[in-house]
Amino acid sequence: MISRGETDMAQAGQTGQRLRLAYFSPLPPAPTGIADYSRELLPYLSRSADVTVFIPDPAERPEGITHNISIRPISDYAPLRMEFDLPLYQMGNSFQHEFVYQQALRYPGVVVLHEYYLHHLLVAMMGSEERYGAYVRELGYAFGQPGVEMAWQIRYGQVPYPLFSLPLNNRLLDRSLGLLVHSKTTASRLRQQAGRPEIGIVPQLMTPRAGESQRQKLPASLGITPETVIFASIGQVTASKRLDLALRSFARLLDNYPESRYLIVGQEGAGSDLDDLIESLGLSQVVYRTGYVAGLNAFGDWTSTADIIINLRQPTLGETSAAVLRAMAASRPTIVFNHGWYSELPEETCTQVPLQDEDALYEAMITLVRSPQRRRAIGQRAADYVKNELAPETCAAQYLTFLNGLLMNLNRQYSEVDSV
Repeated sequence: MISRGETDMAQAGQTGQRLRLAYFSPLPPAPTGIADYSRELLPYLSRSADVTVFIPDPAERPEGITHNISIRPISDYAPLRMEFDLPLYQMGNSFQHEFVYQQALRYPGVVVLHEYYLHHLLVAMMGSEERYGAYVRELGYAFGQPGVEMAWQIRYGQVPYPLFSLPLNNRLLDRSLGLLVHSKTTASRLRQQAGRPEIGIVPQLMTPRAGESQRQKLPASLGITPETVIFASIGQVTASKRLDLALRSFARLLDNYPESRYLIVGQEGAGSDLDDLIESLGLSQVVYRTGYVAGLNAFGDWTSTADIIINLRQPTLGETSAAVLRAMAASRPTIVFNHGWYSELPEETCTQVPLQDEDALYEAMITLVRSPQRRRAIGQRAADYVKNELAPETCAAQYLTFLNGLLMNLNRQYSEVDSV
């Protein structure tokens, strides 16, 4: 049965009128892909709903956020919350989303779960000595006494944080009125957890860049020729991106296509250890690393500089990959592992290889090197898929369909509560 506060919220909504949404999300220039996601979604969502964005510091209006969208400090929400039909929370698995998580627990609403796992976020929030008791309580909430015991084992260095095995999303899910996710894979996992609220699927949106991207100028020392095929891995560099596998396969490919080159585009996270890996494979003269790339335009230019994109993610945290979709939108053939959300991409729009199969990865790479026509065909189908299926206006309409349906259900539950 829903709570009194939730029935008040449901009663406030009037089906058939414009929804009044309180929207919680990082906004640019916050270093998270969800900030860019919100910048792309909000103009279209606000066409059919009245949207107010709540952020910690609204001193400056982020570029791309239209003036018909009000931006207010989080402290304004509590006294104004009955003016809205629903709060909408864009939730990611990094410290930039701490304020979103806290508000979603305090004022239940609809959570857009961009990643199934939230363990990294909770460690960032609660992993310090001063706040570790909160982390113990979270593991206890999710897993009972065994969770409490595990938390203390972690505290005393006996076991590592189980970041990739325990999602630690239980409390947030239990507090939510509804959930939106971007993949069937995540929706299926959520439905296996008993007592979950209503779940909807809205694809990860993507806006193709207007106009032609400009290829970035590469150092002359790389020896680029008209015959050079350039591979790239794009996005933040972490151990889970499996660059070790990609670069080993690339080293094999050089035996037959020595003019090939490899770009690593993005900030290198702790533990990536690329220096030793590149040197051990003898790739120092054929690999170029950009480091952190500021802004989507520059990121798009680097993506367009490559001929083939390799984006391997294992383990996955239940995310969708904006980097993969940006590559597809740029008509670039992309190689991914065939699991999680990546397996849901239409087969004709990318190349999917089995998990950790280096031979299959090598064959996929060399097949694309040998056939420029195949690269163009896959890239064009990928761009068409993004344009036709993932347009922001299409995704915004799906948001509103789900939110209106959920509000109708809440109103129905309110009527049932009120009649008792």
